[in-house]
This record gives sequence, structure tokens and C-alpha cells, in this order.
Amino acid sequence: MIDAGLLYDARLAHKTGDYHLARDLYQRIAYDYNDFSELEKEAFTKEVANFAGDDPMYRELLLLVISQIQQIGRAVQQECR
Repeated sequence: MIDAGLLYDARLAHKTGDYHLARDLYQRIAYDYNDFSELEKEAFTKEVANFAGDDPMYRELLLLVISQIQQIGRAVQQECR
């Protein structure tokens, strides 16, 4: 079962732009993921995915990964020529 208090706090932190706190709270909730019902798992997964889309740290990390993949792709293309 999801800890309703932690979930409320995570949502509030997300809503107010405190991404660090929200990230920490979602992570604490996720520790009990295996104890969630299937409906809770589905809802929590969607909520965390939505949060990640707003999270500046996640977006920055994603851009860094994409940049690295593009650089590797260019290097591979040059080797194949």
C-alpha cells in the first residue's frame, strides 16, 4: 500500500517546484513498490513518469545522454567511411 502521507508531500513538493524534495519522496515511496497493488503500481508509475518529464535534473541528464549517443553515432559513421 502506498504511503498516502508521503505521496501527498511528494505531490505538494512537485507542485511548488521543489524537485529535489519531490524526487527524494518519490524514491522513498518506491522502496515499497513490491507491496503495491497492481492498480497502485500503474498509477504510481504514471505519476513518477509525469514528474520526470517536469524534473529539470532529469531533463538535463537526458540531454547529456542524447548528446553522448549522438557523438558516438558520428564517430561510428566516420569509421565506416
